Amino acid sequence: MMTKPPKNTEQKGAALLTVLVALLLMSLMTLELQYTSLVERKLAYNDLNHIQAQYLAKSGVHLALLRVVLYGKAKKQFSAMNPRFLTAIWSLPLPAFPPTAEILQKLAPKEKAEREEMIKDTRITTGQFSYQISSESSKLNVNLLQVPQNQSGTRPDFRQPPTNLVEYIGSSLLQRIEQIFLASEDPTTEFGNVRAEEVIYNIMDWISPTPQGFAGGNTDSWYEQQVPPYKVKRGPLFTLDELKLVKDMSPALFEKLKSSLTVYSENGRIDLDTITQGNGLRQLFPDFSDRDIQEIRFQFGQVGGTWGAPKNFYNLCSQLNSRFTTRYPDLQMFERIFTVGSESFMIKSQGQIKKSGSVIQKNIVVAVALQSVRGGCAEIPGKSDPRACNSSQGFISQGSFKCYRTPQTYDDCRACESVQPAPVAAFDENTKECQVFENPNTKKVLVTESTTTGANAPTFSGVKVYSWVES
Repeated sequence: MMTKPPKNTEQKGAALLTVLVALLLMSLMTLELQYTSLVERKLAYNDLNHIQAQYLAKSGVHLALLRVVLYGKAKKQFSAMNPRFLTAIWSLPLPAFPPTAEILQKLAPKEKAEREEMIKDTRITTGQFSYQISSESSKLNVNLLQVPQNQSGTRPDFRQPPTNLVEYIGSSLLQRIEQIFLASEDPTTEFGNVRAEEVIYNIMDWISPTPQGFAGGNTDSWYEQQVPPYKVKRGPLFTLDELKLVKDMSPALFEKLKSSLTVYSENGRIDLDTITQGNGLRQLFPDFSDRDIQEIRFQFGQVGGTWGAPKNFYNLCSQLNSRFTTRYPDLQMFERIFTVGSESFMIKSQGQIKKSGSVIQKNIVVAVALQSVRGGCAEIPGKSDPRACNSSQGFISQGSFKCYRTPQTYDDCRACESVQPAPVAAFDENTKECQVFENPNTKKVLVTESTTTGANAPTFSGVKVYSWVES
């Protein structure tokens, strides 16, 4: 016959079980707290690594900007110096900083100690940054195809020899698109049933404030029929990717064109040194034969890797190819389009942190251009009254009642064409005069050719940041 355990024994067992459960719960809570703390600490360290990588990338950008500013100041102060040496200020590639331990070990003891002391002063204890600066001055600035509001919607003929930078950009873009079409086995399937001219006119419609359509018909109608519908921008492109929104600019065509286009430059002139060193000669001068290009590059090396001035390139090409002078009969006109030395740049910087077998990277891409002080279209502050403006020998822009100095050079007149909300001047290629839009009349002013050296040269005033993208 079984006997029941004493009552106090049952109570002790229940109490022991309760204690065990409590201990188990406390252990689980402690483990969860430890795990949570570990995860939070890991996330905190991860955030810290991302922040460090970001600031390392910014360090690279700031050093690159410093080099571009120094280049601009050197061009201003040492204009007679060989452009090749000036270009080295921004173009000379530098290794990543700080150098790795493997690189330091290869140095002599004294030099190694100096480098380590220098790195210590920077307070960079982990990670490194690198950057590169490339020229945008060999590319066509499509924003310069913008037509001022006062001009009519008459289609320009880009198949004729260009007489100014805008016509040159249009004709060069036309040639480039046609080259792409010819190189395709089935251009209709790849790019659509479009004509090269129509692509350019659609770009002009997109960026120009004028209501007249260059592509013909209602400018907005095609865009309003898209899903979702949208309207023409009627303003300059902020990024090159905006071209994808333009009618007839298919993704395939954009991919073929984007390497030769830009929207980041001040005056848009093409750097002859950069295109000679790269692959731009064939794209911008399609009449050149392989032998012509070979001779041009040979002579480029003979003169030290820089043309020195646009006229030197012009004189050589005039002797090599008769079609060159047909397209560019006037040296002064050629100097409006081309220059020697880059004036716009793309900076790409990367910060990198290596931890526990993983790599954290931050990238920054910045587009900048040298800015120059020119006379001409600078606004005269405090002269909004027409009489006060006239006493300052300025003129009043239509509708905005702001006072501007009268243009003195070709570049000044061109700058006045882009004044917002309405242009205050336009250059007449036939008479070589600047049409100044005074209220309520228009007058013509004879302007001189802009020069790149001497007393009338533009004066460097800093850099303009067009774009800053972090990823």
